Amino acid sequence: MQRSTTALVKLNRVSGFRSVPGKSVSRYPHVSSYASSSVAASHPSSSLFPPPSSSPPSPASVSTSVSASVSVSEISSHGLWHPYRMRHANPQSRAINAFLAAIRNGREENIWKAYMFLNSTKQLSSLTPEQHSMTLRSFRLKSQVAFGPEEVKKLKKRLLFVLGTMDKNGVQLDVRDYNHVLEFFGRIGDWNTCCDYWHRINSDEKGLWDVHPDAFTYNNYMYAALKSKKPVQVFNILGMMRKANVQPNEYTYTTLIKAHGMLGDIKAADDVFRTFFHSTATSPSKSFFSFAIFTKFSGSLQKYLLDMDSINSSPPPTLVSPSIHTFIALVDAHGRNGNLKGLEYIQNTMLPAANIQPTPQFYQHLVRWYCKHSDVESATAVFGVMEKQGMTPSISTFNYLFRQQAHKGRQVKKAEMILDYMKHIYNLSPLPSMYRSLIKIHLKHNREDKVHRLYDDYKLLKGEKK
Repeated sequence: MQRSTTALVKLNRVSGFRSVPGKSVSRYPHVSSYASSSVAASHPSSSLFPPPSSSPPSPASVSTSVSASVSVSEISSHGLWHPYRMRHANPQSRAINAFLAAIRNGREENIWKAYMFLNSTKQLSSLTPEQHSMTLRSFRLKSQVAFGPEEVKKLKKRLLFVLGTMDKNGVQLDVRDYNHVLEFFGRIGDWNTCCDYWHRINSDEKGLWDVHPDAFTYNNYMYAALKSKKPVQVFNILGMMRKANVQPNEYTYTTLIKAHGMLGDIKAADDVFRTFFHSTATSPSKSFFSFAIFTKFSGSLQKYLLDMDSINSSPPPTLVSPSIHTFIALVDAHGRNGNLKGLEYIQNTMLPAANIQPTPQFYQHLVRWYCKHSDVESATAVFGVMEKQGMTPSISTFNYLFRQQAHKGRQVKKAEMILDYMKHIYNLSPLPSMYRSLIKIHLKHNREDKVHRLYDDYKLLKGEKK
């Protein structure tokens, strides 16, 4: 039993598949034993997919190794795959093998071409549920990379097509699929689609996989609420999460801080940090910023949000360790509401007390809010700190300072110096929008010589000849 379980867990770690809670591997003993032995031994390089057909072991031989029933519900639903989703009809066509190769390589365009070829040749019904799921989850917005409306439109079209194909072929989504859909549509602020799939995962008919939302599902739904500018919904989702006895984590509490910041209540944001996170440093409003910053939202908080007493109800919450993203959320909460001294306190006191090293992203958020509130001196000081620490500011970080100087500060000459600094010191190519902004300003003041010079630089950036 121990040997069989260990082999299955190792195979799952290699393949990256996960199962759904509430199902026992022993319900399909021939599949689980076959996957844990034959595939791992004979096909280690292609464990992503079912092996060629072979006779499964006899029930007698299986009973000695899987008789005790390994309950998948006892293991995280994000650690294993469900072997029954691996079923397929052999033999596989050359087109399907090409599709599987594209999946292994992980290139989105190749995956889409292979999937559409299978669609044109009417072979999509031959794919296993797991292969449909892997196709769905291969289309995503890259983390920390700017994306435009064209990319969003393209990926949305592909996701909806795969979802429609799965529905047409009777393939039920598992919790990973729901999490992926909520994460994508949440990032683009499509609240209605997120709500549709949220109601779907919570429907009464659970089907074979007995799918239930997990912590990732709730967190993605909360994130969707923030991106859709519905921070109040975050607290409603938290209530559902607690009612379902799903344990919140660091991401959940960080999202609460963001929601309070969007609602203009930095005191409540600090309360979340003090209540749920391990920390040796007090938050800004607890120290020398004990005053409350009131906004137009403050009067509605008691009416619409969950009472903090209910959130902090007994037994006491399990404290979690903050991450750099927690402090970024605090920076955004205080910066959004103009508490610039709070930003300095978070950077110089709270972050060192938590023994967390700042990242370029953390500094980017500092620069954003300093520039938003025209504190250019503090913004440039952040660049100095980054330089001492050997960090390269991102183009987005420079863009905040550039726009403050070019538009808000009306310091066009300094804005051009920022472009030169990016190119010659950090070897960064300025954004085309930076050149367009300067060209518009010079055109407005009839500075044709400067317009021509900047336009020549702009053409070089685009790879055109002068």
